[in-house]
Amino acid sequence: MRRVCSRRWLWLVCVAAGAVALPCAAEPFVHIGQGAASKWGSPTVGTGAVVTWGFVPDGTAVDPLLRIDPVGSPDDVGVVGTSNLSQLRGLIDTNHGLGAFDAAIRSAFDTWSAVADVQFVEVTDPGTTLGQQGSTTPNIRIAAFDPLPGHFFEGTGAIGFGPPGFPNPVDDFPESGDVFFNLRGNKFGGNQTPFHIASGTEDVTPVDFFNFGDDLEGLFLHELGHAAIGLAHPPWNGDDPDRRVMYVGEFGNPQAPPCCTAMNRELHPDDIAGAHFVYGTPTIPGDFNGNGQVEQGDLDLVLQNWGTVVDPVSPLPGWNKRQPFGTVDQAELDQVLQHWGNVAAPGGAMAGVPEPAGVFGLGLAVGLAFQRRRG
Repeated sequence: MRRVCSRRWLWLVCVAAGAVALPCAAEPFVHIGQGAASKWGSPTVGTGAVVTWGFVPDGTAVDPLLRIDPVGSPDDVGVVGTSNLSQLRGLIDTNHGLGAFDAAIRSAFDTWSAVADVQFVEVTDPGTTLGQQGSTTPNIRIAAFDPLPGHFFEGTGAIGFGPPGFPNPVDDFPESGDVFFNLRGNKFGGNQTPFHIASGTEDVTPVDFFNFGDDLEGLFLHELGHAAIGLAHPPWNGDDPDRRVMYVGEFGNPQAPPCCTAMNRELHPDDIAGAHFVYGTPTIPGDFNGNGQVEQGDLDLVLQNWGTVVDPVSPLPGWNKRQPFGTVDQAELDQVLQHWGNVAAPGGAMAGVPEPAGVFGLGLAVGLAFQRRRG
């Protein structure tokens, strides 16, 4: 089953390819695959992954055979022309400062990776036609388009395609993980500024949707819930307001409140529970060998590979691929020493264990020796 989900104003949409629209089950979170591993990496739920992402170059086209809404009308891809992410970036940066757009996007990635064992690696997007066979790198491709008038896409702020899922290989669904922004903004809101960056207090400060459009970071955080985490829209949980990032309202339920009425860039416990279900709890800082605790093996691995560059394509032997990439140096040594004895605990927390006597002095001495050699 494939689902395409987006955040719309006041109602819920979860569309299954080749089937009728499906309501989301009454659960605290809804996984797109319902246990069938709609995720990146291993098809086993609860296991971590490394997910690549990139900004789609301007001028990139969409395969005309792609259907954003496979059961909708009109029977068309739903976008006009080619991607123009620079237009959206320019709007945000002009109104909120140079670099504001990229910072909001990266912050949303960081928010999800902080609560689950998923690492996002930014790469250069090659500009291949979106939704076309062979256009599956990077995993998450971020683009922006004008909507086709009268199409489903016109009523969204953005749309996110879920991960390929098991047993569907990504080549069968090359649009998996992609996020398309609607350059015109949701037609149900105002068009003075289709997107903005809200300021104020989380879950308190109202977002002036009708005059100023979607909060960029909150909207993208939601779309990543689809594209990266594999979550769909949950039904109303009885709270008013319902502040879950993945909640968009509940079509057909007049009791259910709308979503997106206040600044919302922090994950609700239900959102986090969904991320844990899909990818498990976060990797422990300093656990470079990936065995669930920070101990002598991590110290040895750091010292043996001092000065070596770790990359996502060819990780070092024994190196946990979900740890940050880069040169192995003092930063990695510091992580081992600072988190020595920590072990994984339920819910992503870390349980501390007293460090062996002398480990800090020994590690510091060795680290200084390596620094002298490099100098």
